[in-house]
Order: sequence, then C-alpha cells, then structure tokens
Amino acid sequence: MKSYYRMCKPKLAVICGLPPNKEGESNYSYQVYNEFLNKYSHIYEVKFFSHKIDSNEVLPINKWKIIRLTEGIGIKRLLSVFKLLIQVLKYNPKVVHLQGAHTSLYGMNIGEPIIVLLLVFKLRGIKTVHTIHSTWLDIHLTEMFNEKKSNSIVRYFGKLYIKLVTKCANQLVDVLRVLVAGEFSDMDKKYVSYYKLKHTLIKKELHPCSLNKVDIDTIINIRKLNNFSDKYVFLASGFVRRDKGYHKIIEVFPELISFFPNIKLIIAGLPQGSDGMKYSIELEQQVNDLDLTKYVDLRFYFIENEEYDSIFLSANSIIIPYTRSIGASGPMHNAISLGKTIIASDLDHNCGLRNVVNLYDPFMKESMINALKEAIIRNEIINNNSIQYAKKHLWSDLAFDYYNDYQQLLNGK
Repeated sequence: MKSYYRMCKPKLAVICGLPPNKEGESNYSYQVYNEFLNKYSHIYEVKFFSHKIDSNEVLPINKWKIIRLTEGIGIKRLLSVFKLLIQVLKYNPKVVHLQGAHTSLYGMNIGEPIIVLLLVFKLRGIKTVHTIHSTWLDIHLTEMFNEKKSNSIVRYFGKLYIKLVTKCANQLVDVLRVLVAGEFSDMDKKYVSYYKLKHTLIKKELHPCSLNKVDIDTIINIRKLNNFSDKYVFLASGFVRRDKGYHKIIEVFPELISFFPNIKLIIAGLPQGSDGMKYSIELEQQVNDLDLTKYVDLRFYFIENEEYDSIFLSANSIIIPYTRSIGASGPMHNAISLGKTIIASDLDHNCGLRNVVNLYDPFMKESMINALKEAIIRNEIINNNSIQYAKKHLWSDLAFDYYNDYQQLLNGK
C-alpha cells in the first residue's frame, strides 16, 4: 500500500540555485525547501535542477534529489540550459517552480532561454510558478545603462529589449510571485505596472526570516573571541559592487570616529564581476586615503557560514547602505532573524520594512551620520522590532504558501 501511494505522489520540479553556490537565491531556495520537504515530502516528490557547484562548503542537502547542470559561459551555458530542459521533461513533473530565473545563469544576457522552457512546459500541460527575485524598474535600468556609459540609442533599445523579454517570460507562467521586503512594500505593484503584466495570477511574496534564539551571553562571548568587547561594531555584507553603497559609509566614518573613537566597520563579501573587483580596489584606496585601516576591516572574499555567523553575531548593527535595491536583501533578513539593529537607506525594497529598520535619506550625508549616531547611543544587543517581525514571517509560512499554490494548480483553480 505504501509503495502505491508513493507512486501516486505528484512530482514537483524546482529550478533554482542551491548551496554551496554563492548567489543569494541559493540560500533562499535552501531555506524554504528545507521547510517544505520537512512538512510535505509525504505529499510531493521533489527534484531540484540547479547549477554546478562553485564553492567547497557543504550543507546538509545530500539526501535531496538534485541534478546540477547549468555551468560555464556563452554557448556552454546555453547548451546546459537545454540539457536542463531535457532532464526536467524526463522527470515529467506536474508543477515546475523557478526561483529568480531572469539572470544570465540561465543563458544569454537575462536568461532569455527560459522563455523556450516555459513555452515547452505550457505545451506539455505542466503548471509553472516563478518567484521573481529582482524587480528591475525603469529608474534602475536607466542607472545601469548610464553606469555602462551607453549612449541614448543603446539605452532606449536596451530597456525596450529587457522589458519585452521579461514580460514574455512572466506572461507564460501560471503563478507569478514577486519577492519583496516587508509588509509595507509596493515594489510588487510597481513591477507589475512597469511590465504591464496581465492574465497571470500574481502574488506578493514577503522575504521570510528564521527565528534564531540567540541569548545575550552567547553574543557577549563571541564578541570577546573576536576582540570586540570594547567596540561598537557595524557590519555591511553581501556581494561587493558599486550600488551597495559601501563607499558612502566609509566616507562618513572619520566624522563618526571624532564622536565615538571605539567603533569599527566590517565590510564583508565577494566582489561581483570585473566591476566589483574594480570597486573593491577603490574601497581599499578610500580606506587608506582616509587613514581608516585601524577602524575599517575589509573582507573581500566569499564568506563561509561559520565566519559569516560569527561576524553577524558580533556586530552591534547591520548597515544596508544600498544606492539601488532591486531585490529583498538577504543580509537584512538574516539580521532581523538574529534580532539585530538595522540601519538602511530609504529607497526601493528597504522602504517596506520601515516598521522594523531605521531608515535614512541616502542622498543626505547628515541623515546617515545621525542614523549611525543614534544606533551607537542606543547600543542595543537585541532589537525587539526585529524579533517580533521574524516571529510573524517564518520560512515555514512560505513553505505553506507554496504548498497551497501547488495544490490549487493541480486542482485546476
């Protein structure tokens, strides 16, 4: 009897990044599907279709059914995406869920081959769900092309092309989930409006948190181990690229030190691409020019989990100084999970968490300085706003939402 029910379980294919890959979507997929498998593996048979491993770190997913295919660049990447399609069709799922597929990880510039995959799935009667992780709007695309020093013609047709490809792909899915940060976010509405999306079930997906019960004594001990007992430590983490705004924190640090000499700033993350490498060198030069080597610790490499947890717990405050926020910040929600005080620029996705984080005007230097000063003066070890928010938005809640989506699709609703 058991084997009969096992055979009858509907098959779910998940196309996503997974640990130990470095992109943010990998950890996101791991967290939500870890909860999903714990709760619903007796109902669904799940297989994951992911990228080739690009890190040595190992996480406990060895029992998951994973096929790692997409790899390389150019033609090699393109071919691996179509190998992925063949493997998914061979698996013959009832539902396919894609996580953040508008990216060159799935071929070409912004994952254009995904349109072919979605068309084939539709023709085969396979239901599809897509969680959008990056909500590129007109202002963000304009900034991107300006940074590339593109002329007006390239900028115009480039934006038109991205808009067309993105809309085509999104219109082909049965359920479109737009990932946002916080209950007050309107980024999902702006995204739907900009791409003029219709005829698709569109849902707002709030980035979940973990409920990490960390006591004050543990934090004090970890701070001692890192020699931070007598310091107020700010942490900014994530991929290193210009729109993360790390240079803006370094710029105001000398003034902050004049008021509070026992402070430290850690900037931790892997430079992203050639532009990220160039930016990391500029940051190192900026620290040297301002004579801040004693106060600013730059860790420009991929941070493994053990070190990441250690510096996160050691930090008094987490800074999210982005000058452009096209997606819900993973480091911000990790900080919320750990009950940290968070200081963030008041723009894009960050605005949705205005009831949790301390926002400042990213275009006013004085606004950032005042926000940092306020955090030092308060000197909270545990932030109650963060704890309360984390309790209400757990990964298990999102896993349940996914389960409901799949059930409704299978039941023809």
